[in-house]
Amino acid sequence: MATNNNDLDVTADAGIPTPMKKDTPLADARAWWNTAWTTGGVLHDRWEDLRLAPQLGWHPMATWIKTLIAGIGIAFVIVLAADAAAVLIAGTDQLLTTLASPEANRTTHDIWAAIDTPARTYLTTHTQDLPVDASTTYALWQTAGLVGLVGGFLRITAARTLWITWGAASIAMIWQATPDTGRTVATGIAALIWILASAAALRGLTLRPAIRRARPAHRPAPADDTGVQTHRTR
Repeated sequence: MATNNNDLDVTADAGIPTPMKKDTPLADARAWWNTAWTTGGVLHDRWEDLRLAPQLGWHPMATWIKTLIAGIGIAFVIVLAADAAAVLIAGTDQLLTTLASPEANRTTHDIWAAIDTPARTYLTTHTQDLPVDASTTYALWQTAGLVGLVGGFLRITAARTLWITWGAASIAMIWQATPDTGRTVATGIAALIWILASAAALRGLTLRPAIRRARPAHRPAPADDTGVQTHRTR
């Protein structure tokens, strides 16, 4: 019977044919695993990078670890930004839908009427004996408020003084011309709207006094008299 020389290995001493060992994928994987964990191996070096990363800090850290951390951070920011954008778009759509509804328009009109009607009533009542009519006074009142708001936003001192005076006078008019049952609420609404608008008209204004420190006068350095003293010693 013929024997394949590739499958048999004849020992020199005994002369007994034995089958040759063939490498299997499992054996190759085990050999690679053992080699990778030896000193200088791929997995051993990566493990050492991870183990020493907390001690080394960011700059001496291995580049692949910094790349991995940066990639995770960027992915997290992208996911967070996508969620935030979705929430913002949904909120904006809901807000626009609400503002476009007739109920919202009616509410805005009612709030404005709560502070505008008492002002008109006050001006109409107190201009009956004047040569100027209530419509002209009302237009002048609105113009003064607009000039104070825009000028205050541009940080003009006179315009800011006008804005503060206009706001105090408007709140006083609304307080006096509103009936007793709604006086407190109407005045509160007027004060709230004026305070919100003051965030633009009085931007940058602070009650803290500005402290400016004077720079010390420049004094020339004293002349070096070492040479003179040496000459005198000699």
